[in-house]
Amino acid sequence: MGSDNIKVLHVGVDNIGHGGRSTIAYNLVINMDKKKINSDFLAFKAIDNKYKKQLENHNGKVIFIEQHHKNSLLRKISTATSVIKVMKNNRYDVIHIHSDTAIESLKTIILAKIARVNGICIHAHTTGSEKKINSFKKCITILCQKLISNSKYLKLACTDKAAEYMYGKYSNDVNIINNGIDIEKYVYNSQMREKMRENLGITGNFVIGCVARLTKVKNHKFLLEVFNLVLAKNSDAKLLLVGDGPLLQKIKEYATKLKIENNVILLGNRDDVPNIMQAMDVFVLPSLFEGLGLVNIEAQAAGLPCVVSSGVPESAKILESFTFLPINGSGCKLWVDKILSFINFKRIDTSVEIRKANYDIKSSSSRVQSLYCDLVGR
Repeated sequence: MGSDNIKVLHVGVDNIGHGGRSTIAYNLVINMDKKKINSDFLAFKAIDNKYKKQLENHNGKVIFIEQHHKNSLLRKISTATSVIKVMKNNRYDVIHIHSDTAIESLKTIILAKIARVNGICIHAHTTGSEKKINSFKKCITILCQKLISNSKYLKLACTDKAAEYMYGKYSNDVNIINNGIDIEKYVYNSQMREKMRENLGITGNFVIGCVARLTKVKNHKFLLEVFNLVLAKNSDAKLLLVGDGPLLQKIKEYATKLKIENNVILLGNRDDVPNIMQAMDVFVLPSLFEGLGLVNIEAQAAGLPCVVSSGVPESAKILESFTFLPINGSGCKLWVDKILSFINFKRIDTSVEIRKANYDIKSSSSRVQSLYCDLVGR
């Protein structure tokens, strides 16, 4: 490790391999020049050993902070104190804050300032939804947006809409960084498709797939309702759900209530998503909102036709087979018809199109590395 290496601490990304923004941060880091950048990850829960080892191979480490106190206030104070200590003791050049909101970002900025770290990088990952925000919280959000936008921080966002959600209309110096992927991992492979379909017991089935954390925003209940109607027209259909989360039990119960549980396959968190995508016939994501949805890019890289909600940004569309549909009103029937229209879809290698759209992780990673250098003057 060189003494002139830029030391970076990534915050807000302790769900590596199983969460959107965490995976984005991880992919960026392992594609940077480890002779120039050392990246640590701050974590409040366990991280899979394989990811820890990869970070260590890139001269980084995972710093785990335990949260002991049952009392909410004491836990927050203890956690904040520990985070400041980590920032101080490791003398970071840059604190890279991966966040969904301006409020969330400002909390970490305050801790970094107390720790006397000057290099602050804010990375916006979602477009969010302001429909249910009360007036007081909306005022606080606008204040936070102004505070971070008027400062000389390095501002990143995955899309223009994510930039506006994080920084409001107060900043014109935001760098749009595409959520790049390792394209070669996802290229359509007919042999892998046959192998995975056999392993999953879905060789002769029409397979609808979704890779998403089992949370309200991903809208799995709507997906189950759509799939129920698909089954009425195609009894050989299977729904393949990859991901885990707090709504796992409710999703199981709802599938049972609809009497479709035998056709729904819950795989939980997996580290072989590129291979699982080969087994799918169509990818479906009915999210209420997304910053971009890295998985949308991955699915297109796998040559899958995609049916997604209007909550997904238009910038996620690369291929003509990528369709946006509403999730309200008579939306269900539209989804069923569109999904079934892909039964005889012929998949091909789409890597050239994905690369042309600038979603190659190597390109995204190189750009962020250059921005770090500019930020700290090296």
